[in-house]
Amino acid sequence: MVDLSGREPWNDLKILKHELESFKEGLSKKPSMVNGNKAEMGGSQENLAEISRRFRDDVIIPVSAKNRLNISLATKLMRKM
Repeated sequence: MVDLSGREPWNDLKILKHELESFKEGLSKKPSMVNGNKAEMGGSQENLAEISRRFRDDVIIPVSAKNRLNISLATKLMRKM
C-alpha cells in the first residue's frame, strides 16, 4: 500500500520493492497488487497517473477508506491472488 496523497509515492513503492528483494530474492517479482490509499485527497490523481506510468507491470488500485472507493474491488482481487 502506498499513500497517493503523499509526496512522490512512486519512491515509496520503489523502496518497498527493494525491501522485498532484500528479504528474499525474487519476492518483488511475484504477482502482486498495489493499493493506492487516500485516493480522495488532492493531488492523488496526478500521483496515480505518475506511479502507473513508472510501474506499468503492476496492478495499482486507487482506494479510499473514507469514501469506500474500490474497497470491494481490491478485496475481490486479493482473494483471486
